[in-house]
Amino acid sequence: MKLLYLVVLLIVNQIMFSQNEFDVSLIKPELKNNADAVIRIHDQVIEISDIENKKSKEHLVVTVFNEKGEDLYSSFSRYYDKFNKIKKLEGSIYDSSGKKIKTLKNSDIKDYSNFDATNEVTDNRQKVAFFDKKQYAFPYTIDFYCVEENSNGMFFPIWNPVSNEHIGIEKTRFTIICPSTISFRYKEKNTITKASITHEKDDDIYAWSIENILPMEFECYMADDQLPVVYTSPTNFEIDSYIGSALTWHDLGKFYYMLNKNRDAIPEPIKQKIEELIRTETDTIKIIETLYKYMQSTTRYISIQLGIGGWQTMKAMDVAQKGYGDCKALSNYMIALLKQAGIKALPVLNYAGSANNIIQEDFPGNFFNHVIVCVPMATDTIWLECTSQTNAMGFLGSFTGNRQVLVIDSTGGKLVNGIFYHSNDNTRERIILVDVKESGSANAVIKTSCRGIEQEYLNYIINNLAKEKQKESIIKKMKIPDFELKNFSFKESSERIPKIDEIIEISMKNVVPKNRITFFINPNLLSGFIATPLFDPKRKSSFYLNPGDFNFNVSDSVIYNFEQEIKLESLPSAVTIQSKFGSYSINFIYKNNQLIYYRNLMVTGGYFPGSDYTAWVDFVKQINKNDKQKVAFSLIK
Repeated sequence: MKLLYLVVLLIVNQIMFSQNEFDVSLIKPELKNNADAVIRIHDQVIEISDIENKKSKEHLVVTVFNEKGEDLYSSFSRYYDKFNKIKKLEGSIYDSSGKKIKTLKNSDIKDYSNFDATNEVTDNRQKVAFFDKKQYAFPYTIDFYCVEENSNGMFFPIWNPVSNEHIGIEKTRFTIICPSTISFRYKEKNTITKASITHEKDDDIYAWSIENILPMEFECYMADDQLPVVYTSPTNFEIDSYIGSALTWHDLGKFYYMLNKNRDAIPEPIKQKIEELIRTETDTIKIIETLYKYMQSTTRYISIQLGIGGWQTMKAMDVAQKGYGDCKALSNYMIALLKQAGIKALPVLNYAGSANNIIQEDFPGNFFNHVIVCVPMATDTIWLECTSQTNAMGFLGSFTGNRQVLVIDSTGGKLVNGIFYHSNDNTRERIILVDVKESGSANAVIKTSCRGIEQEYLNYIINNLAKEKQKESIIKKMKIPDFELKNFSFKESSERIPKIDEIIEISMKNVVPKNRITFFINPNLLSGFIATPLFDPKRKSSFYLNPGDFNFNVSDSVIYNFEQEIKLESLPSAVTIQSKFGSYSINFIYKNNQLIYYRNLMVTGGYFPGSDYTAWVDFVKQINKNDKQKVAFSLIK
């Protein structure tokens, strides 16, 4: 059925890559220019047998020119588990003339367990074929070949032909061979060529290929979804005898619901505990908060990837008894606790992490890696991150906020916008009092209040680091020269958008330098922005400022009180900058031996057209320039 096509494909590959074809001199000069490596051929073939089973064959040949290319391509790894079996993994290496140097033996291919005794239970393992770095003279060529058999019909591959910068590509191909009786879906985005569709007996053959791609240098702030990509997804699928559909978001949600229904029973002692906790409480929000804190205090997160357990939750009964679970299990347990209190809550599929734009609204598929909870209410929706033991009730943060999610109920799934944190949700207000002594040294008290995403770093060091490590972390982040940390403290406030207050006491030397009549002070002691991006007048592609990093509003008030008499020589003028990216302002006031400095920076992220890039560079440049402004003084003798 598929034999003729595959035989022809393998013969073509063997002819193309007979030993002399590995000669580096045969690569076109333009593909080697500014390249860390050149992909000679990357061939991926997916053979679909039925809605559950498929086989993949991958052949990767890469010529490596330097250590950066070696870091990317000197190893080839694949995971395997109950549903995915590695049937063959081979590797060879050739010198610059195309002469074979070494073929990997079975003993050279390492097999690792992905089990982590501290927070993971899994049957997932990994095979790694690799050649020792710095053992071979550049340039050299690596040839990897892998065959896998997969019995999980729910997941289909994503083809990313251009995944790294400074890599030339001679040829890369992606082929799906599918029986005509089985349908799958695909979405092409930013692709150079469209699918070639042919028919052979009972099979449909879909093929994508690109050739002679010059090494790219990725532009600053370029979103992942601007590169060529082909998404694929099954229409109907089977895994471990469970059958589902991914034709619509509704269908995908229905499968998740059916897979996990009737797993929310909890033990009688837990029911009694819930009754005890909420007996006198009538406010729904406070009941949710009480039960959320109870869940956090009595469970911990462990990743569970055992067979179908990668997608089917532990029973709530087991979570209650064992005190741990993965994201699905803890979310299911939280839903069960709320159900016992008469409050309806729903599981939510989420793609967690910094890349929050992976979900394709018009292309349903299982692109999720995390589960959270939502509690729909008449005028509000409360979102709960159940793997965190420290999050405030209702706060998701940068890891799971600012993105689309799939909400699951008994009828199916619905793709919606999850919680979004705007600039005024992520704030930092800082007041610094600096008392400068006549000796020129100073004592300073720094009071900082952080909210929303701006408090995440403080939340981490408070709840994960010992006192001494907290001190080291604070010192590392301070940009003040020649200072000593005297004391520090934190105060947490568990609001829907949480807040942390920090107080730091430091001493500084040589604020007023000795033996110098005129001296300068930059009153902007701690605040900065990002490094000025490289200016690119030819830029055409849009750019993306991730809201998790670029939605914030921060302000500083710095007050210097001088003990000795000093004379003001020059005071910078106030500055105000307005931009589509946000706003910035600073102001300097000097009166009666007191210098007061105000600074405010508000930034709003998102997608912007390439035509705005020059304005973005100028916005950052102006901020960084003005942040360095100094006030000139002289001593009064």
